[in-house]
This record gives sequence, structure tokens and C-alpha cells, in this order.
Amino acid sequence: MKISVIIVTYNRPILCNKLLQSLEKQSVKPSEVIVIDDHSIKPFHPIKKYCFSLILIRNKKERGLAASRNIGIKRAKGDILAFIDDDALPFKDWLYSIKKSIIDHEIDIVGGPCIAIYMTDPPFWWDPKILGKYLAVANDFIVGCNFAVKKEVFREIGFFNEKLGRYAGSKISGEETEFILRAYMRGYKILFTSDVRVRHIILPQRLTLAYLIKRAWNQGLSTYFLTKGNIVYVFKEKEMNRKIRRKNEESPNNAGLRTLPTRCIAYILLLISLAAFIYASFKCYKKKDAT
Repeated sequence: MKISVIIVTYNRPILCNKLLQSLEKQSVKPSEVIVIDDHSIKPFHPIKKYCFSLILIRNKKERGLAASRNIGIKRAKGDILAFIDDDALPFKDWLYSIKKSIIDHEIDIVGGPCIAIYMTDPPFWWDPKILGKYLAVANDFIVGCNFAVKKEVFREIGFFNEKLGRYAGSKISGEETEFILRAYMRGYKILFTSDVRVRHIILPQRLTLAYLIKRAWNQGLSTYFLTKGNIVYVFKEKEMNRKIRRKNEESPNNAGLRTLPTRCIAYILLLISLAAFIYASFKCYKKKDAT
């Protein structure tokens, strides 16, 4: 089975080139790598030629993460489509593990943990086990930074929801969660495994309370749009995340102190997400009432 790697990049030329260099060192080489430049200020250019086919697409205007990924999906020729962010670096056996999981276990969708690479020392209150979900690290569920899908799944159930992909500075996200939940409810086989690992680069500005508060607010908005305001979908997502993990599966990088300040911050962020969910519900209700 051929593997196409799809990367969306936006104003991160150095990190994206590091990612391309790491893909060249994979134990199983991709048949092609598709980079969608989502209208960066300076057009992205690879610094060298690679051993794989590199397809570079530049959007004429900013389209957002989900729409850009959909462009890559339509262009890809591989049987398996692997997605990774431009600020991540895969382990050497990343593609091998993806291919093995899909073939050996007859899986349709597979993902794994993202292990943090901090570009500065984290603050004293930081605990990845408790707060890592806001930065897509120390995860025990599939995130957009690290997952792969059989291309036939897209043909059968459609593409990513472009209303959920990050766009123009917005942190609204969850397009991969909505897609995976849609696949789960249609009976596709999904697996979370620590065999499929990447490193996620965490820049200093993301380890601030201001960033986490903004992220928590947008997480609440994302949850509303993901579930269409129906709380049943929230429980369905939790059920899915529990079932797709192997028994005794643990994510690397999950150790933490669980200090009192960290727990207080976690509760505050949870309340902020809940407030955003209620706000979105009320705003949409008002719009319906006006019509």
C-alpha cells in the first residue's frame, strides 16, 4: 500500500523544512509528500530535493486547515493518507507503524501520541497529563497532528468539515474529531496506539495562561459546532476514545505532578470552555429565533 503524507503549512518555513528532512529518514518512505502552503506571507520553498515525490500547492488565498487538507486529499494518489502538522517531527518508524497497523489489524483510521518538545522551560504549574490536551501533547486520543486514514474512507463518507478547521487566526478546530466520529458511527475500525508517535514542537508563547485561556474558549466553541449543540455527541466521542485504545495502552510523556495550582488552572479552563459552549448555544438560538 502506498502512503501519501499531507502537510499544511502557514508561515513556518524552517519547521516545515525540518519536517521534510525527517520524512526522508523514515524506515518506510512515503510514495509522495503533499505540502499545501495556505497563502503564507512568503511562499514556502523546500531547501533541497528529497528522495520522495514532493508536490507543493500554494493557495491563492488563506483557506484554513480543513479546506487545505481536503485539497491535499483530492490530489493524493496513495492508498493511505498520513496527516502531520508542520510543527511536528515523526519518529523514524512512524510510517512503518501506520502501515503495519492498517494492514495487520485491518484498521481504517489510526493515530497515536504527540510527545512535547519544549522550546523553553515550562512554567512550574505546567503538567502535560492535565493540560496537554490544549496543546495536543500527552494525548491518549487521536489528534490532527498525528493520524492516518485509508483513502477509501474519504470516498465513502466525505471530507473534513471546513467550518471546523483553523482559519485566519481562529482556534476553532475539531475537523479531524468530527470526521473520525463520523467514521466511528458508520462502523469503521479505528485504533489509537503508542506505536504511531510524533514529537510536537511547543513554542514559548503556547506555555502562557493567556494562550491557554484563548485555547479553552475556542475549544468550547469547537465542541458546540462539532456536536451541533447536541450533548449526546459529547458522550459518543468519549465512548469512541475509550474503545479505540488498546487495553493497557498508555501515552508517553503522561507523567506529571498534578499540583494544586495546575488543578485550579485546569478547572478554570474547563469552566471557560463550558461558558463558550453555552455562549455559542445561546447565540445560535437567538439567530434561529430572529428568523
